[in-house]
Amino acid sequence: MMLDKLPKRKQHHLRQYDYSAAGLYFVTICIVKHRMLLGTINEGRWKPSRLGKLVEHCWQDIPNHWPGVELDYFVVMPNHFHGLISISTRDSNASLPKVVQSFKAAVTRLANKQANTAGRKLWQENYYDHVVRDDDDLARIRKYIIENPLAWHLDRENPARIALNPFYAYIDTMKELPRCS
Repeated sequence: MMLDKLPKRKQHHLRQYDYSAAGLYFVTICIVKHRMLLGTINEGRWKPSRLGKLVEHCWQDIPNHWPGVELDYFVVMPNHFHGLISISTRDSNASLPKVVQSFKAAVTRLANKQANTAGRKLWQENYYDHVVRDDDDLARIRKYIIENPLAWHLDRENPARIALNPFYAYIDTMKELPRCS
C-alpha cells in the first residue's frame, strides 16, 4: 500500500499551537481497543485494578520528572483517563506531547514488567487534548472530571450501560457536526 493511500487520522491537536507554551491542558488518553483494564465503576464509585492504581501512581509522579509541570484534577476510568496538566515555564523543556508520551511509556513499561509481557501495547497511539481558555472553561472541565464516574452507566464505551447519554444520542443522530464560527 502506498503511503499516500493510507487513511488520514483525525487531528486532535490545534494546528500552529506551541504545546510547550505555559498553559493548562486537558487530556484524554484511551486504552487500546477501549479494553476495560483500569478497574470498574459501580454506582459511581471507582474500584481500580492493579493497572488502574499504576496509572494513578505514574500520573501523580509526573512533577517529579518534569520541573515546571503541575497536575490538577484527574480521573481514571475503566478504559480511559482524563487529566488537567499545567506547564508553567519553558525552562522545564516540557511540552504536552513529551509529558504525555513519557507518562504512557512509564505506565506501559511498568505494567509489562509486572505482568512479564514485554512489548504489549497498552495505550491508543493518539490522545485528545484541549487548551483551557479561561476560568469558565476550567470550571466546566473540572466538573466533567469529577462527574465522569457518576455518568459511567450512560457512557457509550460501557458495555453494561443502562441508557445512552442524551448528548451522545443527539450526536449520533447528526450526519455531520455543525461548524463553529
